[in-house]
Amino acid sequence: MLPKNARRTPVVQAVRADLKPYFHAAKRFLIFGVVAEISLLAASYYGFRELNNSIETRHYFAKNYPTILEGYYYVTDKVAGRNFREEDQAIWSQADLSWNQNE
Repeated sequence: MLPKNARRTPVVQAVRADLKPYFHAAKRFLIFGVVAEISLLAASYYGFRELNNSIETRHYFAKNYPTILEGYYYVTDKVAGRNFREEDQAIWSQADLSWNQNE
């Protein structure tokens, strides 16, 4: 930390004046980063909740985005210990819904 009298020197004031735009840009960048991260976290939570509560959503993802659904099955199997994959396949086979788009 600089002594109090060093803060008032013309050199320190000039350096502060030169760096002020960078501090403003850094502050805006940090705020943007925090807002973006909170938005992505909210979207991830909403997506996981939809997959967790809706078999229709899981069927849509099985047909259109199978890698995302595989990640969901992996997480729920490891964390919750519940095997949604077998439950979904049983329900889809009873309703004559296909697992893959090619079937």
